[in-house]
Amino acid sequence: MALIAELLLVRHGQAHCNLDGLVGGEQTCTGLTSHGRDQLARLAVRLRGLHQANTPMRTLLDRHAGQRILIAAHGETIQAAHLLLLGLPCQAWSRVEFATDHAGLARWQLHRNRYGRIVWTLAAHNDTAHLAGSQP
Repeated sequence: MALIAELLLVRHGQAHCNLDGLVGGEQTCTGLTSHGRDQLARLAVRLRGLHQANTPMRTLLDRHAGQRILIAAHGETIQAAHLLLLGLPCQAWSRVEFATDHAGLARWQLHRNRYGRIVWTLAAHNDTAHLAGSQP
């Protein structure tokens, strides 16, 4: 399948409100914990390597400039994106859930399949390989 575009969805790192069991917002969110900042630093290193150390990816990006999208979001946003790209009705949120760890990466790829149809493929979900050895 020919890769047309790529959508990367990243959940934010661990925040103080997560540890305190609070819903984040203007009054409760006081930022990321030091562990949360470390999680995202590790993710940044991983994404930088994907973007710079991979010659086929570099060639693809040069040929299709502007077609990789990175969205940093809350778990609920990632959940909503999955439902949308899977073509599930929005009511499915009450029956279907996708685990999203802090600094987890989801990767959707837009391909032209062998029948010429353009389809989204979930290539990775909740990928946290960049957090190996990370301590909370």
